[in-house]
Amino acid sequence: MGHHGIEHELDATRSANLVEDAEQIFLDGVFAEAELFGDAGIDPVDFELWCTAVSAINGCGLCVDSHEQVLRGKGMTEETILAAVRLASVIHGLATVFDTEAVLPSQPVTV
Repeated sequence: MGHHGIEHELDATRSANLVEDAEQIFLDGVFAEAELFGDAGIDPVDFELWCTAVSAINGCGLCVDSHEQVLRGKGMTEETILAAVRLASVIHGLATVFDTEAVLPSQPVTV
């Protein structure tokens, strides 16, 4: 391994540490929000359903799996969890349509 190989290894190590740090910062923020909502009197099952739905919309499979495990541990069925994700997907789709509609010109464009 030449000089460039060592630099590559150091860069890879730095990158891995940055990713681990970013993940920890993210998780600290998520857990802080979870504590905030818990103090607000929100049902923990409802909170986990919301988190599962948001994670699915954001495409984070790791988060979906994690929230699903918590929900399954609280006795939720797969059918109920999937229904929450489907509902969130429909709402997200409608929001996207409305956002798109808002930026389209009000008059038809002639070509």
